[in-house]
Parts: sequence; structure tokens; C-alpha cells
Amino acid sequence: MTLARKKTSDDIYSYLEHELKNSIQGEVNFDEVYRQMYSTDGSIYKMTPIGVTLPKNPDDVSAIIDICNKNNTAVLPRGGGTSLSGQTVNSAVVMDFSKYMNNVLEINPEENYVITEPGITIDNLNQRLKHTNLHFTPDPSTKSRANVGGAMGNNSCGTHSVIYGKTVDQVKEMEVILSDSSKAYFEEISGKALEDKISLNNLEGKIYRDVMSMSSKYYDEIKSKYSKVNRRVGGYNLDLVNPNTNKLNLVNIMVGSEGTLAAVTKAKLNLEPLPKYVGLAILHFTDLIESMEATVATLEEGPAAVEHIGKMIITQAKQSLGFSRNLDFLQGEPTDILVVEMNGTSERQVRDKIQKLEDKMKRLNLSYAITKLFDSSKIS
Repeated sequence: MTLARKKTSDDIYSYLEHELKNSIQGEVNFDEVYRQMYSTDGSIYKMTPIGVTLPKNPDDVSAIIDICNKNNTAVLPRGGGTSLSGQTVNSAVVMDFSKYMNNVLEINPEENYVITEPGITIDNLNQRLKHTNLHFTPDPSTKSRANVGGAMGNNSCGTHSVIYGKTVDQVKEMEVILSDSSKAYFEEISGKALEDKISLNNLEGKIYRDVMSMSSKYYDEIKSKYSKVNRRVGGYNLDLVNPNTNKLNLVNIMVGSEGTLAAVTKAKLNLEPLPKYVGLAILHFTDLIESMEATVATLEEGPAAVEHIGKMIITQAKQSLGFSRNLDFLQGEPTDILVVEMNGTSERQVRDKIQKLEDKMKRLNLSYAITKLFDSSKIS
């Protein structure tokens, strides 16, 4: 009797590679070099993926998910890999959208929206939008490398979240590929349109039914236990589903889900006008607690952004040949600074806002010095 040899992981991965290469137009790479390249991101974590795919279109994404689903293999959507908590590393088949699926599909300045694929970086998208005097507002520090898809996956914020909110506040609609490889389009729906979705006899219909059921059952608990912090980005946004309104936008659940629910292939994003005039106030402190007290007082003045920079970063910047020559805005030896941005429709309005802030800091005896900048070349 000859016993059949049990399939090893290598056998399964070779089969996956073969199936994927025969099914998609994009690239498939299961070699060790590619796998090591995608085993890390911006975090401290390292996990070697099964393989790497670079889809060219939604049909590729659907095929990848279908093949992996049939072979009980995890898939992992990935953009620029700037995640700081290991969101883009896993023992899975990686789908990197950044090489091919990075196209801007429609710009509509009249209705303040753009439709784009997920693989474009935030900076590149805003460069494409510059002629419209509009921009996509999330601006994490990694925006030159971070993809729009990653911003949606992580519900990114950034320095201007105090006025624009989080990514979830700026995404209107999404085209997604579900875990059964079917395509769905998420947008705000209500009334009969919502009833029609709920009645669908497929995975999409089940998702609508389950979300509405969960929300109805646990709404009071969700409302009481979810944090009210403005920049809360952990967990699914179940607090944004209200069963009493008879309307639902699953985009709110998708944003912040870190690629665990579906793969986004395009999105309709809200755009906001670029500020006409910008000014900066750099508040100086010799004590961390004092700078925190000043932050609360500053937020009452309606700033566009407030960023704290502490002793460690200031010290390191002074020791750097590249950064030290650009620190002429510092006065004395602060341990902490607050960089406060004020926007307005005129230069006078911006100057008045900063002057009001300076007067307040003097009255509260919180900041020993304030540097004011209105030159756009220095602000940038």
C-alpha cells in the first residue's frame, strides 16, 4: 500500500502562487526577497507574509480574495506600510495597492469631492487637487508616504483634526470587495433603499442585517461605553450607527477597520477649501505641565492645529546638523513648545487671532515667550 503524502505548507503556497499568477493581471511574488520586504512596516513588529500581490484593478482584488478564501488563507490589504502598530504585517497574502491602483478617477470641485483608488499617497492626491484650492484633510506626519487606503483603514487624523475631524468624517462612499469576493458599494442609504439591502439574500444583505441587529441590541451600551475622545480611532465605529434613524452608511464601519472587513478599491472623499491665510504661534515653556495647561486654553481660541514638541525632540533637533540651522524661531532654552496654527480669510484676521492668543497666555502667565510667523516660506 502506498500512502498519499500529506501536503506541506510549501505545497499549498506553491499552489496559491500558481493559481494567483494564472488569475490576475497584476504581479504575484512569493520569493523570499519580496516576502522579507513586506515583513515589516513602520512598527517594531515583523511577520513574514505568505506572498505578495500587486493588483491592477478591482477584478484582480476579487480574484485574490476568492482564491485565498477557497484555500483558507488570510489576505492583508496594504498601502505605504507606515503603520505604527503592525497593521500591515501578517502571515497572509499581501495585496499592495500602491504600485498600480493609485489613480484619481474623478475630481468634482463644484460638489467638493474626489473619487480615487486607495494606493495614492495623501500628498500626491493633494498635489493633484491643488489647482482646485481644495484638499483631502487628514494629514498624519507620514502623509508623503501614507496611502489614502491606509488613512481609511486606520481612521487617520493628523495635526488639523481639531477642525476637520478624523478620516471617517471625510469619506462619503466606497467600492469594496467582500470576503466572498463579491463587489459592494457603500454609501448612506435610508428608507426603501435600506430595506432592499437588508432583504438581499447574499453576504452583503447579511452584513446590513447583522449591523442593524447588533446596533439595535447594544446601542445603549455602545453609547455609554465608547470613549468620547475626539481622536478615538480604536475599534469599529459602531457608535456611528444609530438604529433609530432608519439610515445607514457602512463606510463608517469600514473606516478604521484596518482591512479586516473588506478591501477598498475606490472611494469618494470629501474635500475642504485650502485656508487663504495661515499664521503660526510658537509658545515656549520650561515645564511640561504648564504646556498642557496652555493647550487647553489654546483650544478655546479655535486654532486650526496644535502640536506639542517636547524636550527630547528639541534636544535631538539642536544636535542635528540638518535641523539645528532651522531653529532660529526658538527663544531661550524651552523644555517644551506648542506650535499653534491659526487660519483665516485675511491676514489681519489671522494676526488678530494670534495676538488674542498671546494676550491670553500673558494673562494666564503660561508662556514665557511667543514667536509669531506669517511668512509662508517659513511656515512650510
